[in-house]
Amino acid sequence: METISTKTEKPLFTAYTPTTPASSIRRTEMLVTPALAAEWLKSNTRNRSIDLNAVNRLVEVIESGGWRTTHQGIAIGSDGTLYDGQHRLRAIVRANVPVMVVVTTGLVSDDLPAIDSNVGKGNRTPADIMKMARGIILSKRAVAALSCAAILVNSDSTSRRVVYKMLDHSDTVHGEAMRALYPILVGSTIRISSAGVFGPLIIAWASNPTGAIEFARMIQSGENLPAHHPALTLRNYLFSRVATHGSVSRLDIALRTFAAFDAYVRGDELKQLKINIGARDRYVDAWHKANG
Repeated sequence: METISTKTEKPLFTAYTPTTPASSIRRTEMLVTPALAAEWLKSNTRNRSIDLNAVNRLVEVIESGGWRTTHQGIAIGSDGTLYDGQHRLRAIVRANVPVMVVVTTGLVSDDLPAIDSNVGKGNRTPADIMKMARGIILSKRAVAALSCAAILVNSDSTSRRVVYKMLDHSDTVHGEAMRALYPILVGSTIRISSAGVFGPLIIAWASNPTGAIEFARMIQSGENLPAHHPALTLRNYLFSRVATHGSVSRLDIALRTFAAFDAYVRGDELKQLKINIGARDRYVDAWHKANG
């Protein structure tokens, strides 16, 4: 005998309250011609760099008659700039074929972080969103340094995934220090400009900007430094086999950088580079005092 379940199944879709107001957003399915696509691309001032491979794939789809109209389309902000869809528009121009596309208008700049921001190939990175939303261009090393600095003043872990909100806030509070140190550290090798070195010096810059700049120059060049000078000891450690083969964590390097900088400020020699939690705490505390 067949048993009929009396369990109440939850519906796939339920009523909900929108988390953000969307009264200004409008969606329209329309025929986008190559001429219209070219016109919209003139307002493409916020987007990340174009992925030519993605454009080529879309051109092949259009030319082969495989284009399908889906929920994914073109997004235009209330300011008239293109928010999303640059690859589709370029493909329409290249293929010289009009296609039906869902066009969304009326978005605002606060919506940008929510567009294609999930982790994965082809999605917008936090740095992409910074460029689009605030017009700020950050290199990978700058992003790593800012994220490390943000985490150092909040916790002991440097393994958190970087998200736009975190990067945006970190640039606001650490950006001045990062930009002061960037030309010195990033002009060197990846060992010297690694986030584990860069991040602590960003924190130290808040209470001792002159010292942070001088110390950065010393570890960058390594020239004319006496034996056991803290900058030279740190530099030698960074170029040692253990530090260059991925066996040392970013936090480990950050703590040793704090120790070396602290010894430099105190005028002490540093024969052996050891982790000094107290040094980290002093500069983090000084950072918090300097930043209210």
